Formats: sequence, structure tokens, C-alpha cells
Amino acid sequence: MNCIVALFAMFFLALPVSAAAQTSEGNQRFNLFELEGLSLSDILTFDAEMSARNDLDLPAFFRIHVPRDRRIQREVFANPDGGALVGIMFTLADQTSGETAFLEHLQITTARVPMQDNHAEAAPSRQQIAGLMARDIVFPRMVEGKQSPEILSVTALPLGEINASQVIGQHIEPGIGPMLVRVVVLPHPDQEESLMMIAKINLALVPVRDRETLEKSLTGRIISSWQYQ
Repeated sequence: MNCIVALFAMFFLALPVSAAAQTSEGNQRFNLFELEGLSLSDILTFDAEMSARNDLDLPAFFRIHVPRDRRIQREVFANPDGGALVGIMFTLADQTSGETAFLEHLQITTARVPMQDNHAEAAPSRQQIAGLMARDIVFPRMVEGKQSPEILSVTALPLGEINASQVIGQHIEPGIGPMLVRVVVLPHPDQEESLMMIAKINLALVPVRDRETLEKSLTGRIISSWQYQ
């Protein structure tokens, strides 16, 4: 039990610092955090109507705020390839060459988190179980076959009334470079059937280096807005 509790010490490891990457033209640089006015979002509510319209088999309904900016291409997918329920992709288009650069991606998929047995002494909490699930099952799957996979932190993550758990790690993506991976498991307060979010961030263009910049990222803003309905 001591090792489980230690995982949830509220300590955020320093994230790798990356320089802003050059565009394909080689003479311009882009850094998401240098954009001014990136504050608009659309509220997406995934309820019974949305589920039926998009053929989604949701175990729970939820609401998120998805950033919107004319300078960034955004695509929202229902039932994307790979088995997720929802996928959200952010890319940057080079106006000169027409090429696109990957910024961030978030997928929402199912997770089963057992309800807590209040009568069992020393039983791990649902938040602890969610953290172990993210660390030992989900993250390894996300970085399987990737170069230099590494876990940076395993922490508790309060999101409104939800006691979520997150794993933050990284790997090297061929053709892109350092990639941040964030797994957030969201135990539903009333049932085992829950959801989780998995984000990938291109550190060359979105130079996350601490908690503040992580929350300012596009996927970070989505995660911070999470609400079960």
C-alpha cells in the first residue's frame, strides 16, 4: 500500500523543455504559447442525442470545451480508427507550402474503475486504482514500439467533483520528435463504467515545460473543462 500511496504525492516532475520548431519554409518559427487571443472554445455536450446522431456507444454522458482558432485546424471525429469513442485533432497549416504540422491530439475512450469497497480495510481508493491502470496498462500500450518511452509523473488530478488520476510521459515520434503523452482516467462517481482521455502533444510546437503550460495547451484546456453529465 505504501508504494501505491507514494504514487499520488502531489509532485509534478519537470517536463522537457523544447525550442519552438521551424516551419517548412525554414525562416519562421511557431510556438503555440506565443499566439495572442487564443481564448475561444466551443462547448460540446455528448448526451443521448449526440450519441444517437454519431452512433456512439457511450457508457456515460459528458461535456467538454474545445478550443477554436482560425489559425489552427481542428477536427472532431466520432468512432475514429483505433477503437476510441471520440478523437480531436489539432494541426497547423503552412499557408505557403500547404503542408500541415501535428500539434495535439486527444481521444476519449472507455475505462472500467471498480466501485470502492468501504468495508475492506486498506483497500485502494478508486483514484489509486485509476492511477495504476493508467501507469501499468494504458501508458505502455500508447508507447509500445516507440523510441525512448519514459514516465515523468503519476499524480492525482481533481477535475471539479471528479477525483481523476493522470500519468504524464514522453517518447520520440519518428519524423516529429519529442512527444508528450498524457493519460487521464476519470472514475464516474456513480458507476464502474467510466471514461478516460489520452492526449499527445508535439513538444516542438507546443513546448510544455510545467503545470501552467500543460494547462494552457489545447488538450490541456479540454481536460480541465471535463464534466460528467
